[in-house]
Amino acid sequence: MTKEKSPARQGPRYIFYFLMLAILGWFIFMQFFGVDERTVSENSPSLLYPGTFTWEKSDGTTEEITVPGSYDVPAGETMVITSTLPADFDASSIAIRSSLQDINIYIDGTLREQYSTSKTRLIGKNSASRFIFCSTSHEDAGKELRIELTTYTSNYSGVVNQIFCGDKADIWQLIFNHYGQATYIAFFTLFAGLTTILFSLTLGFVYHTSFDMEYLGWCMIMGATWMLGESKIRQLLIPNSSALASLCFVMILLGPIPLLLYADNVQNGLHRRLYHIVIGISLLDFTVCSILAIANIADYIETLPLGQIILIGTFLMVFTIFASTSETEKKPQTIFCSWLICSFCFALQLNASLYILSHPCPVFLSALECSFCCLSTLSGLFEASSV
Repeated sequence: MTKEKSPARQGPRYIFYFLMLAILGWFIFMQFFGVDERTVSENSPSLLYPGTFTWEKSDGTTEEITVPGSYDVPAGETMVITSTLPADFDASSIAIRSSLQDINIYIDGTLREQYSTSKTRLIGKNSASRFIFCSTSHEDAGKELRIELTTYTSNYSGVVNQIFCGDKADIWQLIFNHYGQATYIAFFTLFAGLTTILFSLTLGFVYHTSFDMEYLGWCMIMGATWMLGESKIRQLLIPNSSALASLCFVMILLGPIPLLLYADNVQNGLHRRLYHIVIGISLLDFTVCSILAIANIADYIETLPLGQIILIGTFLMVFTIFASTSETEKKPQTIFCSWLICSFCFALQLNASLYILSHPCPVFLSALECSFCCLSTLSGLFEASSV
């Protein structure tokens, strides 16, 4: 029996929804613009290492350097930096982030911490990026701190990241404050992508047809995987971060495939042969890059530019084809707009791995990606209702 939707019945419902949306808006506003209550008190000491560093070059000369910074060091050569711990040093930990680098940390000539994945990773020449913590105490005050950095790719050779000192929990809190938001968005995008795919497959099973939004769901999953792989806290998420780090580059190499499958489905196979050729090129690029990485000839990051060119070229090609297609051959404009914006965000999001050092832009792109996947989902619902 259908109940009458009278104003008397619907009034309280509208008020309730309005209040819930207002509360949600207030909560989100406070998280972005309210005072950060997670930070330590103003009287707490800075977690940045206060000392100066000297670069001990291979030719025997020395140079005082600024940390963080990037310096001219050949790939494969170990960069050695030293510092004298302050006389009032009492921190329980020293931390530095490895950027595809093997790291050795010495205190007064004694090896305190060593990081290398040479015996645990399956492919690649370099260790996965992560934060390295070295235990210290007040007894180390006045002693020499020596850090050795080695990487086998020119992209990060000579890079010295910020060095922290203090309580390990406080350092992690600082890291979460800076990079946690991107990880939360990545998990949300991953969940939304999985939901989109399952929803599409369910509709396909019920209506015995296929729906375009399945491929947008795959775009979201691949973008989320890249964001999780680029997360500064990924070492806390999974036991083997090297595998997730490799997936960042794999997602870029395979990125054109779901975009082309979506375009082909939307256009009912009008340019299928051309799309299949580009898919074949992407698979060939992925195969060659994987062989080079497995053979330790070249890491994914060294062969990545070609994959980025293919991904961006795919977007431009399909955009041009869509724009030149006659109105009678197009599906509704909402579907075209959703593909256009989702694929644009997806391409930028993946290619940001080398050119965007902070995460606000990828987070914004993920939000757009989710929004327009929802638009495509609605389009799929309208499409299903007409089946």
